[in-house]
Amino acid sequence: MTELLQEQVDRGNDADLFLRFIDEHKYFLNILKEIEEELANEVLELKPESKEQFTILQAKRMALLEPLKRIQGDKMLLNMSKEQPKGIL
Repeated sequence: MTELLQEQVDRGNDADLFLRFIDEHKYFLNILKEIEEELANEVLELKPESKEQFTILQAKRMALLEPLKRIQGDKMLLNMSKEQPKGIL
């Protein structure tokens, strides 16, 4: 196994463990959900001419979930590294 592949496998294992942990212990996800709801409420309270504030709040909402997307992507790398290449036959 190449060094790069081993790094991806290790990172994928860490991602898998983390995702299982937060699935079993809902505190982290609940905090993210609360923050996302607060940001969404702020967006809903904006006046139509508040385009700059809208952009800022939307960027915060998107950035909030970016770490989870990255972790899920790392787990996908682990799953892909476990797949055996299939030959033509």
